[in-house]
Amino acid sequence: MYAKKKIVFLQGGEDPGLEARILRTSRNDEQRQAMLKDVPLIQAALQADYIVISRDENARALFQIRELSAITWVNPVSAPERILEWLREGAPSVDEWRLGQH
Repeated sequence: MYAKKKIVFLQGGEDPGLEARILRTSRNDEQRQAMLKDVPLIQAALQADYIVISRDENARALFQIRELSAITWVNPVSAPERILEWLREGAPSVDEWRLGQH
């Protein structure tokens, strides 16, 4: 990925209190640990294009927080044809894929 220049380094704009606010929504240590490993995905999405593409439906369920409702979380294997069309259309926000909507 580095050789093909597919990596983009983001600078600044990180919300220092975001991780703590997210982790406060967890119900137990197991959930906190699961969320902690994916907080960097959330932070990157908030600094970039507000999109997370991940097959991890458990993590998606944990991040159903109103504060994160601007983020679109897409599972690429849930409906591959629909996802491809969504990408062709420029990846617009889709309410049913946004966090905090359930």
